[in-house]
Amino acid sequence: MKVTFRQLSKRGDDVTIVDTDKVATNDPAALAAIKAAREIFAEVAARSGSAYGISAERGTVRVMEFPSALEYDTVILIPRVVGG
Repeated sequence: MKVTFRQLSKRGDDVTIVDTDKVATNDPAALAAIKAAREIFAEVAARSGSAYGISAERGTVRVMEFPSALEYDTVILIPRVVGG
């Protein structure tokens, strides 16, 4: 299964795709992608951002921890927005 992580940023929409089937076989590219996704998730969470998982079965649900994010087709990472 492939999970698409979309991080909203100043550049627009940064995408990281994790193939969980290839992670299970220790594919180097897949392991690098999951490491990058985990770091991005942690960075957004540390800055009080939000993450939402989207799947056909569950709809859209707020995701609080990285491992559960791998259960969705797409994860949207939204940074905290500060007005000014």
